[in-house]
Amino acid sequence: MHFDDDHQLLDALRSGDERAFEQLVEQYQAAMIRVASVYLPTRVLAEEAVQDTWIGVLKGLPRFAARSSLKTWIFSILMNR
Repeated sequence: MHFDDDHQLLDALRSGDERAFEQLVEQYQAAMIRVASVYLPTRVLAEEAVQDTWIGVLKGLPRFAARSSLKTWIFSILMNR
């Protein structure tokens, strides 16, 4: 199943739908590694930062107030890592 908007995707994520999380990873993983690579000296460190970000996303979903897009929120977590 493909989730077409943030609201639908967020609802699925909050209900524990693994397909929704897989879609997020497929959508943003490569871009997140590229962004992290700009700030970190090695790809390994960039990949670790991205993994930490995904953990932060999962833990933070219940508190996400949707004042920004999911993408913006995810990348702000990455930048704070």
